[in-house]
Amino acid sequence: MDFLGVNGFLLTLCTILNQEIHGLSLWAPDCGSWGIPARSTSGRSYMNPLGHHAYKFVSRANTMVSRLVLCLMLCLSRNLKFLVEQPHQSLLYMHNRWQYLANRVAWVFQTFFWMQLHGGSSPKRTVFMGNVRSIDRLNKGKLTKSVRTKKTKIKTTRKYIDKSGQRRFVGDKKQLKATQAYPSGLGESIHEMYQEELTRHPRGDLRFRIVPDPEKTDLELFLNMELADTWPDADLKDTFDFLMGCKHTRTCNLANAESEKPQKPDYVTGPLFMQRNSSLSPPSLGSFLAFGATCPKDSK
Repeated sequence: MDFLGVNGFLLTLCTILNQEIHGLSLWAPDCGSWGIPARSTSGRSYMNPLGHHAYKFVSRANTMVSRLVLCLMLCLSRNLKFLVEQPHQSLLYMHNRWQYLANRVAWVFQTFFWMQLHGGSSPKRTVFMGNVRSIDRLNKGKLTKSVRTKKTKIKTTRKYIDKSGQRRFVGDKKQLKATQAYPSGLGESIHEMYQEELTRHPRGDLRFRIVPDPEKTDLELFLNMELADTWPDADLKDTFDFLMGCKHTRTCNLANAESEKPQKPDYVTGPLFMQRNSSLSPPSLGSFLAFGATCPKDSK
């Protein structure tokens, strides 16, 4: 299912909201436009990590990372652990939204390792990034030449010398696709790392904390949020349009926001803002839908 489509993105959000607290989620964004093989076409560099927007595969990858960061912040709000996998030379971490996540929101750690040392059929130098402090356990050390020669079954690149005498290489698309599957040894290593992480202090990944007013309800907290960055680069208009028109969307009735301490929120079903019995001005769409996603499942 397409992560950039409405159904795919909403399914991702539902999956996050149904994860257990302290759970671990593994993300593997498409690296096609972020790696070295596509660098000459994508135009990505340290000076211009977003590349040539005119190319559809580049602009879609930029949108994907913006949505990815939103999902990871939802993971943080749910007290979840996350890991993001990329080839070691990927420039995904240079995306401005990732920089915001790693430098303003949470402590994000990273480690580099050889996939072959986890049982992979090719060397595949890999980087994992996440809010897991035990992440360095995935690094199994150096890959020696003897081990590389003995265990390599897939060659992802072919080197050659062009007519001008320059050394060049070209990627083998079929073999590159074959390396997308994770070896079972990596799963075992992630499990060991996760078990160690559970023995540590339960929370130490946020760069700052906001203490909410205990006298306010969830709805009141959301209504008091300011509308600042609307994340237009995440291209969520179609998602909002779907939620606003979906008859199964459940959100809290704004009319109850005036009461001081409502015991149980009222719910409105159907297109948003269709009921006009509230004297309150509608909140920002983002906070309104966000609260709708956090409403208790057993409420009616």
